[in-house]
Amino acid sequence: MARVLFDPQTPIIVLYAELHGKTSAETETSRLIRMMVSTSATYTVIPWEVAVALGHDPAKTDRRKEIVTSRGIRVVPVVTIERMNVLDKAVENIDVICHDVPQSSRVDGLIGLNFLRQFGHLYLNFERGILEIE
Repeated sequence: MARVLFDPQTPIIVLYAELHGKTSAETETSRLIRMMVSTSATYTVIPWEVAVALGHDPAKTDRRKEIVTSRGIRVVPVVTIERMNVLDKAVENIDVICHDVPQSSRVDGLIGLNFLRQFGHLYLNFERGILEIE
């Protein structure tokens, strides 16, 4: 079980995620980014720049999804990254949406339900500030 304590007074829960991919030379690469846990996001969201660093070109993919943002409905690219690690949990070949979140959000992306659903148990205790993934 992965467990983390968070400050229940803060408006968001921030975790670090390590994302893995391969560049065009088939060299393995990874990026560590700050991500917000979002049980309202169907898909995990990463910045375009990170997708490119992991060997993907979001502009060239034909896979697209509609998302709702504060600016309305957007059609955004979807790529599959090799692995995503959060706490001590990993998901391989996970689809992620490429979309830059506002800088004011203080995070680089969102950990969505397509990551969280890979595990049997998600426990959030806002009173005590505990998040567990089993």
